[in-house]
Amino acid sequence: MPKQPIQLNKDSAVGGPLAGMNGWQFLLTFLPLGLALAFLLGAVGAAIGAGAALVNIKVAKKELSTPTKVLAMIGVDLAAAVLWFIVALALNAAIG
Repeated sequence: MPKQPIQLNKDSAVGGPLAGMNGWQFLLTFLPLGLALAFLLGAVGAAIGAGAALVNIKVAKKELSTPTKVLAMIGVDLAAAVLWFIVALALNAAIG
């Protein structure tokens, strides 16, 4: 029996803005929140990750082709990581 892709639909336990998202969309949406976990649950990483997750939810809901969505969501994730790195360097320089 072939495996079916994970589908979050209106009948699933997850609702609201996440309803109807595929498993890969869910993964790419919340990947930026790893910034908070990877860097000791810092507020900066959490804020940037949460912002990127919100942007990814909007991208996932748009009427775009799957490859375009994947590239856009990965781009948001990478931009969040770069932004976190820049903010971390700036805070490190300011604090000394």
